[in-house]
Amino acid sequence: MSNVEIFSNLFALNNKILNLLQNADKKSVKEFFSLQNKILFAIYANKSISPSSLVRELGIAKSNIAKFCKNLYDKSYIVDKVDKSDHRIIYYNLTPKGEKYIETLCEKLYKILSKNYEQGDLDKIQLNLETALKILLKDGD
Repeated sequence: MSNVEIFSNLFALNNKILNLLQNADKKSVKEFFSLQNKILFAIYANKSISPSSLVRELGIAKSNIAKFCKNLYDKSYIVDKVDKSDHRIIYYNLTPKGEKYIETLCEKLYKILSKNYEQGDLDKIQLNLETALKILLKDGD
């Protein structure tokens, strides 16, 4: 498979999923791709993450990270914890309320996809996405 085919397929997959979701519920899709949710999913994926790691991972300005994390903190979706060995360093963690928010959003979007595909097809898609992600992250990113 050529480089063009790989990225063309990736682009097509992204567009197909986005179109399916947008046709069913534009508000939820916009919410899903919001900066707030990118931060929540990064925290979820890492279990605990520093602001500087969020900046590197998401490619977002530190001032935006601080602003959005304060908002998430105010909503009780995240907590900040001070590093025991260096009190200048903080880490963000999800609260149970933040985890519930993510689960609810994902369940809503999954219901949209499950109306269009059978469970076996969704399982295959998930397996292939997990495999692709493992391959892409094997360098330690």
